[in-house]
Amino acid sequence: MFLTRVFRKGKPATESDDGHDGSNDSAINDAVTNPKEIPPLTWRSEPETSSSLLSRLVFLWIQPMFSRASLLRKHGQWLEQADLPPLASIDRTAEVEALFEKAYAAYIPKKKKRKDPAAPMSSSETPEELEARLAHALIATSKRDLIVAGVVRFLNTVLQFTFPILLNLILSYYQDVQSGVITSQDPPAIYYKGYWLSALLMVFVGSKAVTESSYFHLMNRCSWRIKTAVSSSIYRKSLRLASSEQQKTTLGEIVNLMQVDASKIEAFVLQIHVMWDGLFQIAGYMAILGNLLGWTCIVGLLIIVCAIPVMGKITGKMFGMNRSMVKYTDDRVKTVNEALQGMLCVKMYTWEESFAEQIDVYRKGELASLKKMASLRAFLRAYMSSLPPIAAAATFLVYVYAYEGTISASILFSSIVAFDMIRMPLMFYPMALAQYVQCKVSLKRVGAFLGYGEVNQVGYTRNADKEGEIIIENATFYWMDPNTPVPRSALKEQESSVDGSTRSSGSKSNPGKSLRRFIPSRSSSALSSTARDSTHNSEEDLVYPSAVMTDVTIKVPHGELCAVVGPVGSGKSTLCASILNEAVLGEGSIVVLNGKVAYVAQTAWILNKTVRENILFGLPYDEEKYNKVIDACSLRHDLKILEDGDLTEIGERGINLSGGQKQRISVARAAYSDADVFIFDDPLSALDPEVAERVFEECILGMLAGKTRLLVTNQLQCLSKCDSIIALSKHGKVLEQGPYAELMNNEKGEVTRLLSGVAPSRRSIKEDKPSKTVDPAKPESSTPGNETKKLMTTEERQTGSVQIGVYIKYVQAGGGFILFALVLFWYVISAGVNLMSSLWLSIWTADSSYVRQTESFYIAGYALTALVMGVVTFIRTYGLARFGVRSSFTLHGKVLRSVLRAPMSFFDTTPTGRILSRFSKDIFSVDQELAEFIDIFIFIVIQLIVVIATIIIVTPFFAVVLPFLLFFYFRAMNYFRQVSRETKRLDSVSRSPVFAQFSETLGGLSTIRACKLCIVILRLLLFFLSA
Repeated sequence: MFLTRVFRKGKPATESDDGHDGSNDSAINDAVTNPKEIPPLTWRSEPETSSSLLSRLVFLWIQPMFSRASLLRKHGQWLEQADLPPLASIDRTAEVEALFEKAYAAYIPKKKKRKDPAAPMSSSETPEELEARLAHALIATSKRDLIVAGVVRFLNTVLQFTFPILLNLILSYYQDVQSGVITSQDPPAIYYKGYWLSALLMVFVGSKAVTESSYFHLMNRCSWRIKTAVSSSIYRKSLRLASSEQQKTTLGEIVNLMQVDASKIEAFVLQIHVMWDGLFQIAGYMAILGNLLGWTCIVGLLIIVCAIPVMGKITGKMFGMNRSMVKYTDDRVKTVNEALQGMLCVKMYTWEESFAEQIDVYRKGELASLKKMASLRAFLRAYMSSLPPIAAAATFLVYVYAYEGTISASILFSSIVAFDMIRMPLMFYPMALAQYVQCKVSLKRVGAFLGYGEVNQVGYTRNADKEGEIIIENATFYWMDPNTPVPRSALKEQESSVDGSTRSSGSKSNPGKSLRRFIPSRSSSALSSTARDSTHNSEEDLVYPSAVMTDVTIKVPHGELCAVVGPVGSGKSTLCASILNEAVLGEGSIVVLNGKVAYVAQTAWILNKTVRENILFGLPYDEEKYNKVIDACSLRHDLKILEDGDLTEIGERGINLSGGQKQRISVARAAYSDADVFIFDDPLSALDPEVAERVFEECILGMLAGKTRLLVTNQLQCLSKCDSIIALSKHGKVLEQGPYAELMNNEKGEVTRLLSGVAPSRRSIKEDKPSKTVDPAKPESSTPGNETKKLMTTEERQTGSVQIGVYIKYVQAGGGFILFALVLFWYVISAGVNLMSSLWLSIWTADSSYVRQTESFYIAGYALTALVMGVVTFIRTYGLARFGVRSSFTLHGKVLRSVLRAPMSFFDTTPTGRILSRFSKDIFSVDQELAEFIDIFIFIVIQLIVVIATIIIVTPFFAVVLPFLLFFYFRAMNYFRQVSRETKRLDSVSRSPVFAQFSETLGGLSTIRACKLCIVILRLLLFFLSA
């Protein structure tokens, strides 16, 4: 559905300027009378870029989607993904990613220039250089639109400068009319000057609205591209990440990079022009004030300039707090992910509450930093909101007593408008600086990840066009870079993880083993991230990693079956990984792999797809070949048991299959690939002896005869049928190699002695015996036309207005209605103080001759209201932020415990990526975005009520028009909200497949790279990102 929508070609015959095919207008009109038939909305291939300039300026091209949403709403339906307009070609993920990759590779650091920009990045680059490289590449994805947006922003700011100028001219005109300076005897251009000035003001206000909308549209497009570039680059990097570097990060941390850090970078891009435009606005308004108040405006400028160091100090503190907060966020998401990966162990050992307590520790540390940042942000907002009125009051005092000027109504209101205009950049500038701080941290984190070492090609040769062959000469294999010292504790952990474990990506960590690291005793408290960081940074001996295998020389010629045997921990899996370039090669090592490769890991990697899709693995369906593979891998009996045959959907990590079934599907995938070289990392250990023998005879010996095969096994009964044998010692060395008969005839040889002591692999498990009775009449496989029952549940999506119960739960989680009413009280006080400031100005202008009070009295009163406003702003902002933090902590705890206490059927049918998305991006939105939105909403609503009440008191006739205005306003608002709300929900739902795909990919990284399917997998993610 997504592909047909994204790549659909338009019908040019009857295209209209609003971006859709006009041929279905009559059909839509017919649907109004026949609600059962609502035809799909047909878009042109690129509705925005092919529309006229006027249509793009006022967004007429998107109007068909709003009309469709209104039509669907009348029939109780809602917008779906297919109703959205297709992306422009310049916005598609593949195009964005290509621009990013080109710019990232071509960047040359200033300090150390590279001769070949296309060469792999040197690990000697500093974090600052990696950050600069990333920033350069991100800007390159949207450079043109960023420049255009900057020009539009400049025009928008110039239009804003006209407001106080025109207001001064209009007020001066009315003063001249009242004083008799302008009379009806004057020329019409002068006598009616106030009218055409007012008309000109209206034109400038409309032009400002158009340019502002265009600016935000351009910046949203740029921010989306940059976020897409970040996500796709992280995904691409994970596909190329060296195995030694994979130990430096976890899935939870990478998910945070793709969701949270990418969102922080996206948020700053929206404010990037504020960094210069804020200063430009301040300079422009000061020039206007200079024209109104003369040199005395310098006083206000000095006060504003003196405030900048305070802003810098606070921003620096926020930078440090944000940097410490993301450590807790990474730990929290990582622990949640590990609990999800080993949920069966968690429930068997009743570790739910222990995990919840551990995660709460990280959550408290995360929110402690967030509280401190909220207090600083509240102070900064209060400081900047009260600064312009105080600067204005100081300027007025100097203007009156030093300049000896008179503050008339035109000067007063024009000056206050100019100072109020300065308030906006001063308020948004701290917000932009705060987002810059978060973006800076995220850029450093993402840059560091992109700077990790990739798969090394030195000493490794792979020729897919030649006959299958494996050649290794004088090779030494490591799991970590032998030239980089590491702490002794990390090395010990690395060595312990190597012993007896596979290095396939499907078994990056043992769930049970990794879980025990995070399970505290009931009576002990968990260590905080700070404690762990201090422990990690303490002085510790640095040692160089030792070799896992040394002096390895092996040759497996074309068409030969070679068996690799040895005790547990001898390096059998390391040998397989080295052939696939998943290990680190020592100096002078040579590894040559010829032919197309298929790899079967020791721990089976199963996709969340049907059985057939797992076997085909993207290849076309050949029924005859497919049936041969099914029989050769002894899967025929299993397909009869499965409810939908080979169209049965397999859950994540193959939860609805036994260990043997998963392994045989992995073998079938390799056999169907028709590769030249097959590398089997002990797949027979997961099978019953009789099943293992059949798979060996019918598949490895039979169907794959004539292919180059490397089989890691400890099944001695198979060795006699192998062409050659490689025996490894427990120290990672090749003892002997040669034909089976030759090695076994040497009774005094080391190989004979070693084989006599070989024990089964520790990962060997019994295949589950089928408990169901097989119905002979049941079909062995399903046809594509049959309806199959999906195992994984579709992600829930709410429709329509947000229920009032959602708001009630949020308020209750934050402390209840009484505490929320107290927060609202301070917003009312804030509106009252703002109203008092306006009343004070009206009293001031009423006494224009200063008969009742002196100018100093009015100026002091104006400054006092500004100070009170600053204090109230701090209280209301900080109060709401603390309320939001408390609500977020409560909601997170409830969601966490609800997930941990869910039955296993929930985890069997819900992708891990979907659950992780709730604990990363959604929690981030609740933490930082929701409170900001509520703050703006409450402030605007209360201010609107106060303004309407004031207008009605001053002009009672406005009350007659108000109901009609409210009717049209709410009608327009709902017309917009039903699109905005549903598209936001569609965006949230479309994120989960991205991270489910990402999590699944990391699980089978070795298999993907061995089969050269990185490009295919990457295209799938790019499609999800575009959707």
